[in-house]
Amino acid sequence: WRSRSFEFGLFSKGWCPAHPTFFIRRSALDEVGLFDLSYPIGNDVEWMIRALEVKRLKSVFIPNVLVKMRVGGISNSSFGAVLSQNLTIIKALKKFNLWDGFVNFFFHKLISRAVQRFG
Repeated sequence: WRSRSFEFGLFSKGWCPAHPTFFIRRSALDEVGLFDLSYPIGNDVEWMIRALEVKRLKSVFIPNVLVKMRVGGISNSSFGAVLSQNLTIIKALKKFNLWDGFVNFFFHKLISRAVQRFG
């Protein structure tokens, strides 16, 4: 997984930072709050949307490999899980008035995944 620097509006294009390397200060956690456990899958993404898009916390991108992940995990264990996570992200984007439509979200997400896979 290769990420990039955060820019406002990227979540509405299906972008998300790699959560295993998303480090925060305690003061940021206090400001943003805890995970919203009403989301069964994707509450980490909802939290990052809240931190970066809503609270506009400062972020720094480190272009070094910090973690190597294997394919797997709950959010991409099946088509249903992938769908559930994407629906959670869409629900969170709508909740914060950041939703820009299905075409924008899925088009950019598919392009970024293709670049990740083949680029």
